[in-house]
Amino acid sequence: MNITDAAKAQLEALLKENKADGLMMQIATSCCGASPMFSLAVFDDNDVITTINGIQVLIPEEGKELAEGVKIDVLNGDLVVENLNHSCHCHEEGCSHCHE
Repeated sequence: MNITDAAKAQLEALLKENKADGLMMQIATSCCGASPMFSLAVFDDNDVITTINGIQVLIPEEGKELAEGVKIDVLNGDLVVENLNHSCHCHEEGCSHCHE
């Protein structure tokens, strides 16, 4: 997983504003496969936290391999999550999760 410096700055501001400790990764499944989703979280003592570019992230054990291809960056002023190992194999009708 990679969190760029630009994303780190925005995340630090969001975490402070929302009194959160870091990010929690969840895995969403769609017709395009597994995709990482992130939310702000307050951690407890039992959570196993990974620190990436100064940002604490809770990654579920089953999501560790998926997380390896994730990049959180800023694009046009907005935080974006890129799944660098993801390729969408949608059916002919298309998929609402696919973007061209």
